[in-house]
Amino acid sequence: MEETLKLSIIIPVYKVELFLEKCIESIRNQTYRNLEIILVDDGSPDNSGKICDEYAKCDSRIKVIHKKNGGVSSARNTGLSVSQGDYICFIDGDDWIETNTLETCLKEILRNKAEMCLFNYEEVYKDGKSIVRDSIPGSKSFFQDLNNIDTLYKYMNWTAIWNFLIKASLVKNIRFDESLWIGEDTVFKFQIYKHLKRFCYQREPLYHYRIRPESCTGLLHYDLPEIIYKRYQMMLGIIQKGGYPENAQEVINSIELIRGMPAVIELAFNGKISFKCNYKIIEHYINTAYFKNAIQNHNKDLEGNFIKAILIFGKPSRLAITLMYNIHKIKQKIIPTYRGWAIKEDK
Repeated sequence: MEETLKLSIIIPVYKVELFLEKCIESIRNQTYRNLEIILVDDGSPDNSGKICDEYAKCDSRIKVIHKKNGGVSSARNTGLSVSQGDYICFIDGDDWIETNTLETCLKEILRNKAEMCLFNYEEVYKDGKSIVRDSIPGSKSFFQDLNNIDTLYKYMNWTAIWNFLIKASLVKNIRFDESLWIGEDTVFKFQIYKHLKRFCYQREPLYHYRIRPESCTGLLHYDLPEIIYKRYQMMLGIIQKGGYPENAQEVINSIELIRGMPAVIELAFNGKISFKCNYKIIEHYINTAYFKNAIQNHNKDLEGNFIKAILIFGKPSRLAITLMYNIHKIKQKIIPTYRGWAIKEDK
């Protein structure tokens, strides 16, 4: 493959000294060589910054930026501001990719005349177990019917920022909101959609996502309901500016408010404070007009419909909340495991 196009790989780096070398090596050893590897040391207190500098000495494609700690959004924004590639890919410093990831995605983009390639990934757990996640169920390899909510829903099905390669011109004027400590990638990715004309999808798991309980996404925060509603209102504002399918609000009702419900419920089961105290958080979350409207109009999946039935036909009790929590856990663990087996058997 002729390597005339440059790919910018942006990696935020913070307290990942145990995993960073594997991440960087997986990028340096890509079969596609015309890369700009941007390592943004976000004021990491461990040896991560030194590891970045050592790699920069032996690979001219690596650019290191040391900055004051500002969070992952700030680090990614810094990387975006200096990137010069034709396409951009985000990778977290504790994860790694297959050696053919970038070449495979770029080939798919060029072959399908698309602007972005989404790809599947594998969750890797501390005990060695792994689960392959199928981001967009179905058999389609590219999407161009973007002016409908079904395609938007599929696109937003997994809202991570690291499972795609995208044309740089589509994100040159978009930045991560640095006030969000979680879900900032959801808002960022949502903004991209109105600029897309066509995107493709690679079903091979090309990314390895390391599950770490101590990471930001592995922690529980009591301001989670407020953050969810803040993101939701941001996306409502984006829709109002135009360029989205009719009834796009139905999608953000589902991806933000309905999907957010299990995470809020999980607060009640963390064992740090009483269920009674945490239950007040749940009541506050479900008693807003936004959530009530979202659940009334929800028909996307079994878990959401179960929550809908509970809330429509009776006030949630401790038993109902427990059932919701357990259904979420079954969906989260058993169904993806089965899906992973099915994918492996199909290969």
